[in-house]
Amino acid sequence: MPTIKDLVSDVMAAPIGDIIASVGQGVAQAQEALDRASLAQVLAIYHESDSDEIRLLQEIGYQPTFYALPDTTGEIQVALSISGQNSASSTPAATTLPAARTKAMSLAERFLPRLPASKIYAAPVNADLTNRYGFQASAAAKIQFRIVPVPAPGRVSEIRVVPGLLGKLLDEAEALAARFSLEVIAVDKNGEPLATPPSNKKITGQLPEAGEISIAGTQIQVSFA
Repeated sequence: MPTIKDLVSDVMAAPIGDIIASVGQGVAQAQEALDRASLAQVLAIYHESDSDEIRLLQEIGYQPTFYALPDTTGEIQVALSISGQNSASSTPAATTLPAARTKAMSLAERFLPRLPASKIYAAPVNADLTNRYGFQASAAAKIQFRIVPVPAPGRVSEIRVVPGLLGKLLDEAEALAARFSLEVIAVDKNGEPLATPPSNKKITGQLPEAGEISIAGTQIQVSFA
């Protein structure tokens, strides 16, 4: 025969607020995954590549589609249980306090101790609960959600992955950077722009470095040995 302990462990599985919060967290994580996937496609397109297909996408300014979860509906059959005790039993009522203290208390302070400290717990309706306690309910869960395309976030079209310019001549570096709407500026070892940058020397340093995420229009400083 089931004991009270068995009943408590089966029914009082988790506060219902925690269950709702977990659902909300799951939706947020799903939205983050959608955003990350779309952003990864942007970075995959706007980086240095020898693929003719990628170059064509870069030339036409292709932007991957972003998606959103505008609404999510969940339905689950659970068994509810209320647990706790009235906090008034452990906290003196307002009428038992000194008159001076009672006058100083706000309205919320005077009535809040009388509010119950009970919590609602929920547990999924499973076969064990049904067989042992005769609980009658459909043990089913349903979730509905929509995924719709949305406009890309502002300035996402300007995201670029800095290409590698080391080992290239200045004109080669400028042509490559121009593909990504980036600018190349030749500097000396102190970071000062060169009035007459060498055209026959290969680049030995660059900032930002290759692979870093930048924005269209960013200047890439290159230096020579």
